[in-house]
Formats: sequence, C-alpha cells, structure tokens
Amino acid sequence: MLINIPTTASLGDPLTLSSNTGLRTLCFGGLKLHADTESERPKPSLAWVPRVLSELPSPVLESVRFQIRGGGALPTDLGTLDWVAVNDILCGQQFGSLRQVNIELQRGSSIEDVFWTYVKERMSELHLRGIVTHSYVKV
Repeated sequence: MLINIPTTASLGDPLTLSSNTGLRTLCFGGLKLHADTESERPKPSLAWVPRVLSELPSPVLESVRFQIRGGGALPTDLGTLDWVAVNDILCGQQFGSLRQVNIELQRGSSIEDVFWTYVKERMSELHLRGIVTHSYVKV
C-alpha cells in the first residue's frame, strides 16, 4: 500500500489504516521535509506518520518504506518527521514480523551526508537489528 498525501491535504477526517490487519508492505511516499516556496512556510507537518503507524494492527507487516523528498531542505528540516517515535513504534511487539525498513532520500544532495547520520542516531534500535537500508535518488 502506498500512502502519498499532498502537504496541502486537509486531514480533518483522521487517516487510519486500522482495518488493514493483513498488511505486509507499507510505503509512505512523497514525505516532504520542507515547503516548496517561502510562501508555504511553515514546513509541513509529518506528525500523522507515527500516529498512523501506532494505530496499525498488522502483525504480519514485513516491510516499511519511507520516501523522503529532501530537495531544498536544510539540516534544520530533518526533524520534520519524528524518527525516534517511528523507531519506537516499529520496535514494538505489534511489529514482530518486520524484516525491512527502507529509507529513500529523493533529491536533497545538500543534506545527504547529515541526513543518514541524523536518522541512524534516532533509529538506532532498528539499525542495530540490521533491517534498515538507505538509498539516495537524484530524481
């Protein structure tokens, strides 16, 4: 399942995947670390991502993929997604069958080096399990 929500989308009705008990693969696509233009500041909120994960009752989930749009982002934008919360949730008992977490940075060459260090420090438990892979796509 690919979740790609535009940053301009209204989340008045809470997004939930609570009925997806047999979900094996989940991809969060197009997660933006910053706004496209100065007029779109403040930066987008990705607080919904950990909430969706925490409400997901899928004991057979094997793979989660995060596609991060980093073009134009600054190191100060790295905290747009709460990586510690994502780590803690994915290390929970409800995700005992998790075998792979892929983090794909799209564009963002100016933050590429600091991005991987930042994420690894905040997702240390998943990294220690050896299930996290990183990739960079110039797009």
